[in-house]
Amino acid sequence: MQASTTPNETFPPGQTHHIFLGGNWVEGKEHVEIRFPYDRSVLVGRVAWANPDDASDALELAQQGAREMACWPLHRRAALLHRAAELIAARSERFAWLIVHEVGKPLKDARLEIVRAVAAVHLAAEEATRICGEVVPMDAVPGGEGRLAYTVRRPLGVIVGITGFNFPLLLDCHKIAPALAAGNAIVLKPAPETPITALELAAVFAEAGIPPGALSVLPAGDDIGEMLVRDERVAMITFTGSSAVGKHIREVAGYKRVTLELGNNSH
Repeated sequence: MQASTTPNETFPPGQTHHIFLGGNWVEGKEHVEIRFPYDRSVLVGRVAWANPDDASDALELAQQGAREMACWPLHRRAALLHRAAELIAARSERFAWLIVHEVGKPLKDARLEIVRAVAAVHLAAEEATRICGEVVPMDAVPGGEGRLAYTVRRPLGVIVGITGFNFPLLLDCHKIAPALAAGNAIVLKPAPETPITALELAAVFAEAGIPPGALSVLPAGDDIGEMLVRDERVAMITFTGSSAVGKHIREVAGYKRVTLELGNNSH
């Protein structure tokens, strides 16, 4: 890793970070300062805050992006993800300081998180090439003799990912990479405390060659999360956070698929 002794030169305190909306950077109408948890100083600037119109636009774009991602062959999805992992690794020190400033995490732990995030994206790329169905033994029941049946896995469509603050890069990679590997589009709502890490990750995927609409990152509060969870354009929700919020998501999600990684203090 390349050492950095002047991180504030990389993240000017007055810098404004825009919303990543389906491949475009949008200025936004409202802005929020991101503060260092240790002393509440502004070390990485402020971020544009998404509103309901931004969220609706993201879902509309995601429907288009999902159609394109579903047409991508498996090797192309894998290549995209491997390229993104390489770019994260190349910017590891930048990500490390950003995690320190947003989360207050020790630099040593931030660097370890990046190693894990790079590995997670590479693993998702490998899994992209192993998506397959199965042959069903029809003759396991009378009347099935001479018949052949098989299953084929298809993308779900639009995925919503909602993440916690404690591992901002790793958790965002856990949401984005598998969704893309399976040929979906994803709208990510990162934790309100750590949106800039997610936006930096969006820039990585943009450089790696993600198609328009396949990824949006919406810095926002709980109101936008609630809107995304309830929207009928969403096929699946994947959430990491508190048990109380996870329970609420499950109750209001309707017939959507839901995966929950909920808070705990045990191993």
